Amino acid sequence: MSSESTDSFASELQKFITINGEYPKVTPMQKEASVRRYFHLQYKDCTKVMCLDASFLALPYDFIEVQKFYKENSITVPEILDSDNSIHCILLSDEGKNDLSSIEDDNVYLQRLKEAIDIICTLQKLKPIDLIKKKTFDYKKLATEGYHTINAYAKFQEAYKLEVAVTVELFYLFEEITTSLGSYENKIICHRDFHSRNLMLNPQQTLTVIDFQDTMMGTPAYDLASLLYDAYRPISPSAREELYSYYLDNSPVELVNFREIYLRQALQRSFKALGTYLKLFHQQKMEKYRKSIINALENLLEITQLGCFADQCYVFFYQLNKSLLEDIEFLEPED
Repeated sequence: MSSESTDSFASELQKFITINGEYPKVTPMQKEASVRRYFHLQYKDCTKVMCLDASFLALPYDFIEVQKFYKENSITVPEILDSDNSIHCILLSDEGKNDLSSIEDDNVYLQRLKEAIDIICTLQKLKPIDLIKKKTFDYKKLATEGYHTINAYAKFQEAYKLEVAVTVELFYLFEEITTSLGSYENKIICHRDFHSRNLMLNPQQTLTVIDFQDTMMGTPAYDLASLLYDAYRPISPSAREELYSYYLDNSPVELVNFREIYLRQALQRSFKALGTYLKLFHQQKMEKYRKSIINALENLLEITQLGCFADQCYVFFYQLNKSLLEDIEFLEPED
């Protein structure tokens, strides 16, 4: 972008967020894995959130269409106050500073997770709009997620000189799991990234769902596995089983062989998440994801045991976890 274009963009953006002659205090919000950038706008009498998304080029736009779908079906999402695709900008309601992961009391957190599961159940009852229906966790999509982690690990492995390698047996296990999940017939609506950091504690102290724009079709276990094996805010195995039972008691869909599907999906989802944490930590130098790597590996160890997956799968995660916990270079933050 030329200097002239940059100046023009900045000028238009300033006009867009100036309300009744008042220009707000603009503060960047904590950067997460999303490609979108969010900013907190402090006006004299109110606060708002600005989202900048380079993919927002024209209407219809996925974020706006899916927001409307959620809202029409009584799922709380941020209000869209204004938008301008010429500057890739959306103005949103401020849904609070804290997300679900900020709750420190385990008992309180457990109860709020039941509210989150209620949202999953609401989503799973809905008939998808065409935008959602045409996107699905098929073999190709799931395989792409697997390769994402394998590639991220290869770069991480080289940097830290790790001897733990992805074996042929491990590769074929994930190939088989990807095939079975991709061919699941009765797919339902999935948020796709349903974890504690995407559930805001709004001013009314209920949950506001964010990062919903990539909602798509998948197994009934996808969002549940994302939530119960959330590496941002770990829970105990007993709490996980309690919440799993809560979902079974409230699920709006017919569940056949669900335990097997759930554990396969949990393995696939946590493996994909591991790749994201590795990339953000190593390639993008985001230190806060160090702990998420260890939490994800501990989740994967539990899942491989519960699902009685191949020994090579457990050995890989065990050896990698052990190597990292003994690696001073990994454990110590960079200066």
